[in-house]
Amino acid sequence: TLAPMRPLAAAASALALACALCAQVAAGSKDSCSSGQEPSGVLRVLLVRHAESQNNVLNLISKDHYMQHRFADPALTQLGLEQAESVAASIDHARSGLLQRIVELRVSPTLRTLQTARPIAGRLSGVRVRVDTDIFEVGGVYNRSFISGEFESHPGLTRSDMQAFGYELPDTVTPSGWYARSGKQGKESRDEGRQRAMKVATRLRAEAAETTGRRAIGMVSHGDFIGMLVSSLLGIDQSQIHFKVWNTAMSCVDIHADGSTDVLFVNSVAHLRPDQYRQAQLGVV
Repeated sequence: TLAPMRPLAAAASALALACALCAQVAAGSKDSCSSGQEPSGVLRVLLVRHAESQNNVLNLISKDHYMQHRFADPALTQLGLEQAESVAASIDHARSGLLQRIVELRVSPTLRTLQTARPIAGRLSGVRVRVDTDIFEVGGVYNRSFISGEFESHPGLTRSDMQAFGYELPDTVTPSGWYARSGKQGKESRDEGRQRAMKVATRLRAEAAETTGRRAIGMVSHGDFIGMLVSSLLGIDQSQIHFKVWNTAMSCVDIHADGSTDVLFVNSVAHLRPDQYRQAQLGVV
């Protein structure tokens, strides 16, 4: 059977917060249903972490092994490809309920997220699918120099590389790549990652404020970034609490026109069969 799912990191304060959030969501859902009226200005956001990548497997060996052999922009493993198919089937099934108003799928520009999104996009006929260069993983795309030990940026996939997936591309994806950092500052800091997550959260709130009725979007992103984004939406102190997000885990929030956020669920991997995950851990990179 699947291991128990924990919405928040295993700390007493985090568990207390999880209970409070669940109570708030239950109360909000009851009020909405009992009124019989269509709520105004609600943007539902489904957050999906990428499937198992080559780096996830390296990290299972050890952190040192991962750092020595990591890929700047890893591909999915065979298990990852199977996980992606499973989460796609689950999302397709949810179109009759949870995601019946989904209008757009946004995808991080890394190879592992583009690959994860492919079967999802294949099942979402009529839904806009586009690359969003603001939702990449914290740290960015980088290599570590064997000589200096410093982190050197990698440009990421080129525009031509991404066009093969058939997704809509922004101008920030160029013929030479998309990750625009240089020199010794090739790796994004965690503080920079948090600031980027806050920017995306602000953008989502603005979208919710302009929404009439309900609409839903999906985002295929990364573990650390999804955790930071959820924390930013909830105004949580990220130095004390963080959200655990496993490979292809789904998290879902409703953002209201006034900027308030309801958490529907976090880190759900119920769509994975027992043979589609590694019992030791589901990947932490």
